[in-house]
Amino acid sequence: MSVAVFSLGAIFVPKNISWIEIYGTILTTIVLHLLIDAFLDLKYNLYGYFDKGVEFRTLIFTFGIYPAVNILVVNLFSFIRGLHSKIIYILIITTFALCYEVALIHADIFYHNEWKLWYSAVIYPFLLILLFLNRKFLKSIAN
Repeated sequence: MSVAVFSLGAIFVPKNISWIEIYGTILTTIVLHLLIDAFLDLKYNLYGYFDKGVEFRTLIFTFGIYPAVNILVVNLFSFIRGLHSKIIYILIITTFALCYEVALIHADIFYHNEWKLWYSAVIYPFLLILLFLNRKFLKSIAN
C-alpha cells in the first residue's frame, strides 16, 4: 500500500525539480539505503526488515518506497524559502519518518535489535540535509 501511495504522490505532485534531479535523487537514495543497511543491518544486526538476513522483500523499500518518498521530500523542499522554514520542514519530515518507522515495527515489517528510535531521530535530519545538498549539486551541474 505504501509503495502505491508514495509512488502516485511522486508521479502526480507538481514538480519543481528537473528530471536529472529526480534521477540523481533516486540513485542517491538507493545507494545510501544499500550502503547503510549493508553495515547497520547485515554486518552489525542493529535492525532489519522482515527476518534476519537478505530478503527480496526488502527491495520493496530500496526501489519502491524510499525513492518515491525522497522525490516528494526533495521536491517539496524546493518550494520552501528561509532558513527557519527549512528547519521546520526538516523537523516535520523527521517526525513523519519516525512515525512511519514505528508503524513498520508494529506491523512486523521492520525490527530493532540494538538500534534505538532516538538514533533514527538524530540521523534522519543529516540524511535529509545530505539529500538537499545532493539536489543542489545536481542542479548546479545540470545548468
